[in-house]
Amino acid sequence: MVTLMPALRHFGSIFLILAFVVSLGAVRSQAQTKPDKREAEAENERKKLKTEKDPTVRAESFMKLADIALTYLEESAKAKNKPGVESYVELYRHSVTEARDEMLHSGVDPYKNPKGYKLLETGIRKQLRTMQDIAMPLDLEVREPIDGVITVASKIRDEVLHVLFKDSN
Repeated sequence: MVTLMPALRHFGSIFLILAFVVSLGAVRSQAQTKPDKREAEAENERKKLKTEKDPTVRAESFMKLADIALTYLEESAKAKNKPGVESYVELYRHSVTEARDEMLHSGVDPYKNPKGYKLLETGIRKQLRTMQDIAMPLDLEVREPIDGVITVASKIRDEVLHVLFKDSN
């Protein structure tokens, strides 16, 4: 059973990434006439995740996918598209959770090699501000999923800060 857990987690990641691709296609069909570079950027990050073993690089890719999900979340929120908001909130949640798991379960020493941990903390801090700005003007019904993921992201950031600044004794 223990050996199946990484495989199941990987399968879950692939499933959510595929859902992300489908969601991107739906938004793309409604998108502006100018080409949308986000889909190509997301595909590039997904390709990296298939082959990359370095947890810092993997965490960085997940954070980039989270940033991309936030851009789509913002569009859905402006359109007051609650199903779209819920979908992109879940993609964001998955991406930041995977980034956190990559770093916290990697065995990388945060004192000797803090790059991935700092990238995660600063990225989430910026994303939290973005989500708060997105949520502010929304009706409670549309805002609720965003508020929930803000709580999750804040907890992840707190975990990372704890690892970075815990007493080394």
